[in-house]
Amino acid sequence: VLLSFLFSFLIASAQEEGSMKDARDNALAVADSFLLDKSYERIQWDFGKMDYGFASYLDGNSFAMPTMYNFLDQRFLRSGNINLNFVSLKLGLGGKGRSQKLRLVTGVSYSAAYYSFERLGFNLVEDQPNFQLVDTPKEIRKHKLTAHYIQLPTRLEFNSNPKKSRTSFKLSVGYAHNFRFASNYKVKFEDKEKIKLKDEFGLNPSMGMLDFRIGFSTIQFYVQYGLDPLFAEGNGPNVSPIYIGISSN
Repeated sequence: VLLSFLFSFLIASAQEEGSMKDARDNALAVADSFLLDKSYERIQWDFGKMDYGFASYLDGNSFAMPTMYNFLDQRFLRSGNINLNFVSLKLGLGGKGRSQKLRLVTGVSYSAAYYSFERLGFNLVEDQPNFQLVDTPKEIRKHKLTAHYIQLPTRLEFNSNPKKSRTSFKLSVGYAHNFRFASNYKVKFEDKEKIKLKDEFGLNPSMGMLDFRIGFSTIQFYVQYGLDPLFAEGNGPNVSPIYIGISSN
């Protein structure tokens, strides 16, 4: 009886294993059919794409800072944003055998924003829980606050001619989340003394941004707008970050 039971169990296990193997093979075949549609390049990898532009912040919908935030007035031509794409995965969403004009784009980027201040009568204080400044008796030549992030973007991208990128119109909209891993403040005085402080300065450790891009060929214009404030709640001015610039391979 025991041998009969064991034999029956082995047969049932073999049948179940065969069914699971068939199901797995079918699933892999479907995945191969969808993902490995090489003649239409369903999957594309992109490396080294770079954004370069201008970084600022808004009080409501205005670039002009109110009197209570006038210390944030910027030297716009000395303020900037850089996004360096490490890797992007573009997954075509069109049917098999069709031109992949619509794609889901995701990846990992390094992002930096630096804000050069117009007013020169103050400098920032380190080792504080929030954004603090003090009057300085020395004359400042220039000073800026820089934040460094790892950025994880996700966008829906339309490409009018995916087979010929150089003659294609592109439009994308999505979301990018920033995780700050470093920040610093640099000041250069008129007597040529330089100071660099590494601290948080009340900056938000994590913030989401809307991401909009439009362009032709290999050049695109981009706007990233903060859904979260630049500074953590209660730790600094209530302003929203915004980046505007050009993206190119």
